[in-house]
Amino acid sequence: MNKYQLDDGIDFNLSLMMGVNKIMYYCPSDRQTRSCLHLPDINTHPPTKKTAMKRLIIIALSFLSILANAETANDILTTLPLRQKLALLFVVDGQAKDIMGLAPFGHLTSALPRPSLSTDRGLPLADASRQWIDSLPIPLPSGDSWPTLPLSDRKKLSQDFLATFPHIGALATPLTPEFPQQMGIPSGMPLPDRVLTFRTQPSATPSTQAGIIRLPANLLNTATNSANVNTSTHENGLSLISPIDPLKLGVSLDEILAMPYLIYTDNLLVDVERLLRAYENNQIDRAKADERIKWAIHLRINAPKAISPWGNTTVINHHLLHRSQLAGRSLSLVRNQQFLPLANTQLSHLHWVDLRRHKTGKINETVQFHQFNAPWLPSIPQTRLQDNAPMMVILADHQPDVPGIILKTLAFKESNPRAKVCLVLMACRLPEQYIANDFTCFDAILLGTSDHSYLWENAVQAICGGTEIRGRIPFTMNGLCMSGEGIDIIPTRMHLGHPIEAGMNAATLARIDSLMNEAIEGDAIPGGQVVVARNGLVVYRKSYGTTSYHSTEKVTPGHLYDIASVTKIMSATPLLMHLYNHNRLSLEKSIGDYLPDMKGTNKQDLKVYELLTHKAGLRANIPTFLDAIDRNAINGNLYSKVRTATHSRQIDERLYLNNQVALSMDLFREHPDTLFSIEVAKDLYMNHHFVDSTWQIIASSPLDKHKAYRYSDMGLVILQRIIETTENNKIDHLCDSLLFTPLGIQGMKYTPLRYFHESHIAPTENDRVFRKQHLRGYVHDPGAAIMGGVAGHAGLFASADEVTKMMQLFLNQGTYGDTRLFKPETVKRFTDRYNSATRRGLGFDKPETNTTKVSPVTDKASAQSFGHLGFTGTIAWADPANGLVFVFLSNRVNPNGWNRKLITTNVRNKAMTIAYEAIVTP
Repeated sequence: MNKYQLDDGIDFNLSLMMGVNKIMYYCPSDRQTRSCLHLPDINTHPPTKKTAMKRLIIIALSFLSILANAETANDILTTLPLRQKLALLFVVDGQAKDIMGLAPFGHLTSALPRPSLSTDRGLPLADASRQWIDSLPIPLPSGDSWPTLPLSDRKKLSQDFLATFPHIGALATPLTPEFPQQMGIPSGMPLPDRVLTFRTQPSATPSTQAGIIRLPANLLNTATNSANVNTSTHENGLSLISPIDPLKLGVSLDEILAMPYLIYTDNLLVDVERLLRAYENNQIDRAKADERIKWAIHLRINAPKAISPWGNTTVINHHLLHRSQLAGRSLSLVRNQQFLPLANTQLSHLHWVDLRRHKTGKINETVQFHQFNAPWLPSIPQTRLQDNAPMMVILADHQPDVPGIILKTLAFKESNPRAKVCLVLMACRLPEQYIANDFTCFDAILLGTSDHSYLWENAVQAICGGTEIRGRIPFTMNGLCMSGEGIDIIPTRMHLGHPIEAGMNAATLARIDSLMNEAIEGDAIPGGQVVVARNGLVVYRKSYGTTSYHSTEKVTPGHLYDIASVTKIMSATPLLMHLYNHNRLSLEKSIGDYLPDMKGTNKQDLKVYELLTHKAGLRANIPTFLDAIDRNAINGNLYSKVRTATHSRQIDERLYLNNQVALSMDLFREHPDTLFSIEVAKDLYMNHHFVDSTWQIIASSPLDKHKAYRYSDMGLVILQRIIETTENNKIDHLCDSLLFTPLGIQGMKYTPLRYFHESHIAPTENDRVFRKQHLRGYVHDPGAAIMGGVAGHAGLFASADEVTKMMQLFLNQGTYGDTRLFKPETVKRFTDRYNSATRRGLGFDKPETNTTKVSPVTDKASAQSFGHLGFTGTIAWADPANGLVFVFLSNRVNPNGWNRKLITTNVRNKAMTIAYEAIVTP
């Protein structure tokens, strides 16, 4: 029983019973199964269904074979009525939605009945001749790129495709240069629009081909019923990916029948009747027609049984495994005047203009991964931009728009002399009138053979350096590129893709969704971001929940989170790696060697590596707001374990602060001036002299002489001072100049409100005690706040995307994009376990090797892995052994810092475990 939907939207289930000229159909309106033996029976049905029923019956008749046991071409040829025999010469527009796996990308359906598979309705044919598909991308270069591939590549790709999809009988691809000669088509004969490659057995390689044409309307002395011609691009698999145009050459029907062609029709009833009249009136050579019918039967008689691929993960995975690589063959770079590949530092200069008529694909989201907060312009600007060296990318899909785009681009470049412009034009064949245009105003031109959403996304990623460009243009653009040419671009950055491309299981990764939703529903976090990447491919990138419990603002990939102690491996540690990389830092040297003001203190002999491994004996915390209160004004104890009338300010789950605690007015003011110049929160400014006092507190703090392991923020603050003293600059400026800008990272900042509106930042704690406000854009860590929000141990705000790139930098052994920041040996030195006395690397945390102790991460992480956790509910982890990057950002401290549900439920580790369990291939 096969389900059909006709043009008027009426659904029918159709059963074809071989050996009996009987059609069974199901009418959903009255839920009755009916039979129809001949056309007059349809008069018993409502008038609204008559036309649809006629079409259904006639098409169904073309699928019937009178003898169920007819297994040879001669059997079929001698037993079929003439109308059915002629129907075998046609390839019809697929009308059924139940061709499983084909509906997403359109299909052809042959009219050939298969006697051995009597209840099947025709031979499914996949149309890969024009554009990419939704849901299941065809793993083949699309459109005009296909003929430019070497013959051996085309054969292999066709064989692989048909071997992978057992439910597909033949593959439609564009006409190739060798086809006419191979098939013996004489010069001057009309050439087919598409070529079908068949196979004779499910396990056999393709060995038979046929062309597809549409007959000219006047060939059979009758007009095509234009009302039944569907020329729109398909949405649901009910039509071809693109229409086939009628032939325009003056040839006879006999000459057409002499060629190895099948005839495309979108109205089988009309065209079969036209051909039948020509046959009966001796307008065509009957012998030639019979030979062509016999040839058509031979093509398809042993075609494979149609089966559903939806449960076949191997089929789907094969689709997705090669799509990025093969998409590159469908993109042709025909001009490149120092535009591509983009340097990391050029990413911030990109401006995007989307002039497409059909805005398909997740273009904004794709661009945002590579270029945080990318500027999108509504049109090509005609005035000067603030950017002195703008790089503009114009997306277009309508060829008649090209002349206007050229004129506006010329005006833009006149107003912006240093500007560079890239034109991305999809669904491009560029007729002669467009090829003649002067394209030299564009510094780069990227052409695509389709306007499919995936190809658009791939083109954007290619511009940003995430995917390759390998296509060859099938026509000549005067003065720019010859037919068969194209400029190759090699990817240098991460890109978004499907898990199977990285050897991971998408269904397993999807379990993170339920885990995150449970965490949100259980009030562990209001929302968050999770990114999983493997081998440089981002396979999972999702945002969850809202920015706070009392907000409806959805978390997006563009939101920044306070990453707390993850700052240690995003800021201070890589800056120390930079100094080490340039022989300006020795791990064995003492603090006093770098900081003269530490000489004479108990810390002068501490080694750099001891601070990085938390084995220096330092106290855990640095000075906070509690060091800036007026203790003389407080009566009674500072803390209480229970809420009382005098201790009602809750600062932890079972800890309350004295109500009389207040910040000293000598140290804090509501308005800034030259003395109170350090902003610690909105409308709260600190006396800058207190920073010096803080440093004195650190310098004079006691040490554990045994130097037992103790996790300490103080060590990173001391190392921050070494960095700033050595480089003679502040750590936030050094991060920008030495790390983030060279890497093209724009969404990772200290004091983010200087760069972004607060709506881009997820809030943290509602500080009811000291800062007396809900913190948003101001660092949560009180020690970092005392330092003006800029510290080596905390203070950075970032999106998960940007943290992922930093972790990939370490996996890449110190390189990302066009920039190398560290030598491979430097990365290894810092990320390896430092010695047997600690689990830690230098600045980086690592899995616990002692099974009696709690590990910071899942036990599935390899010993080579490294990263760091953050107090606000964050983690960034990388595993060289598995090529894996895992980033989890949240604001668990919203609205209360003592909310430990994220920790007690172990959500971060559970999510990381899922990422490891999703790995299916080494």
